[in-house]
This record gives sequence, C-alpha cells and structure tokens, in this order.
Amino acid sequence: MPVYKGMEIYVVNSKTKKIEGATNRTKIGNTLTNVNASSKMQRIVLDHKKCKCISRKHGNYLVVVTMEESVNSSSNIVAILIVGIYLTSASCLLVLMLSRVLKEKYEKEKYMYTSNTDGLTKCFN
Repeated sequence: MPVYKGMEIYVVNSKTKKIEGATNRTKIGNTLTNVNASSKMQRIVLDHKKCKCISRKHGNYLVVVTMEESVNSSSNIVAILIVGIYLTSASCLLVLMLSRVLKEKYEKEKYMYTSNTDGLTKCFN
C-alpha cells in the first residue's frame, strides 16, 4: 500500500539488487538496477513510469523512495489554478472597492462645492 499517491518505498539488497521490501508487496523479488546510492535526486523509469527517486545506503541495503513525476506535476497545476483564480477574484474585488471609494470622494467634493458656491454667479456663499 503506497504511503502517498504515486510514492513508493523500496528496500534493495545492494549486492544482488533484489527488492527485499516494498510498500507494494507485488514488487518484492524483482530487481532494481538503475538506482545508485546517492543522496541526490535522480530521475529513473520504473514500471514504464517516469519517477524521481532518492536513495540512501544503510549497511548492506539500499533504501529507495520514488515518486511519480506525473502525480507531482498534476497536483501542482491544480494548486496553481486555485491560487490564480483566488488572486484574480481578489484583485477584481479590490478594484471594485477602490472605484466605490473614489466615486464617493468625488461626490462629496461635488456636494461641498455646490453648497459653498452660488449656482448663478459661481461666487462663494
């Protein structure tokens, strides 16, 4: 059972490259040859899927954590869309509020001018 969607954890014998433990039990006994013991993120193809993986050597074993790239990119797109929609609606509301405040200020100045000046002579009252 995966820890998260698209994420797998493997325990690989570093000498034989056989998978001795995995979150997906059907993969135990298979070989994992294209993973090196390094702490840097690697890109590999596992079960015909592009994955990012990181591995650490611990004694005679190699612990490998993989994550499907497609899962990560699709969830990022959804998050970016949600944030984009939120920012667009927030900016529209700010423009609406600003226009109302400016309209109110203009009307107030107009009424002050009208109350302080004579309409016919344009002189102060």
